[in-house]
Amino acid sequence: MCIRGNLLKEEVQRIFMNVLDILQYSANRLDYLMSRWDSILKSSAQAVRWFMDIGFQLLYAERELGKLEQIPNIRENLRAKLYILLYDHIVPSLDKSYNQFERVIKIAEEIKDNINRVEKLLNKWERIKDPANTYYQVIDFIRLIIKSLQEIIEMYKKSFEIKTIIRNEIVNNMPPTVELTNYFTVWRIEPSIRPDLIQRARQEIDDNLGYLRSFLNDHLPKAMYLNYDYEQQENKTKKSWTRYFK
Repeated sequence: MCIRGNLLKEEVQRIFMNVLDILQYSANRLDYLMSRWDSILKSSAQAVRWFMDIGFQLLYAERELGKLEQIPNIRENLRAKLYILLYDHIVPSLDKSYNQFERVIKIAEEIKDNINRVEKLLNKWERIKDPANTYYQVIDFIRLIIKSLQEIIEMYKKSFEIKTIIRNEIVNNMPPTVELTNYFTVWRIEPSIRPDLIQRARQEIDDNLGYLRSFLNDHLPKAMYLNYDYEQQENKTKKSWTRYFK
């Protein structure tokens, strides 16, 4: 059944509300991912400093030891002791941080699954004939949100891939001291994560979500919108998110 005039089919309206619901939920989950990631990175900072300190000490142990070189086996014993400190005390701490990153990065996959759900809804939406074209003008804004979400989660996924390489190299092999030191510079600096680009993309997500909410308020039948808005507020109070529109 078609809704004449300025109103669209109820099916289209519910698709739009469902899309907005999923995108807002995904933005909230993205914020949680970034917050937890930063917290884990800070908590691993001490272990990384210890790693780098031992890395530098290993480099120094390969150089001149002055009069200490007269002591038999001192260089070998010093290196052995430094590696014992590294693998018995510091590697377990770093491995614990890695496991925390591993749990958090699963949120990126959750967001990716949500994006796929939105894409399917958009495909369904675009197959519906809408003579008024009232809602089709917002699809570009939805795709901009999707693009921004993808840009951010790809940065974190890439950074996790790099941390996986570092972790596996240290746990399974014994990297040369120069590599060891550089590994933890990369772990700490995270060159794949660009805060400036994240800030811009995250602002674009908020701006476009704000536009979609305003559009929904202006074009949705009042009774349906009030029910939708009430359920959203109830959801925030419960601090959980439920899919209202199937």
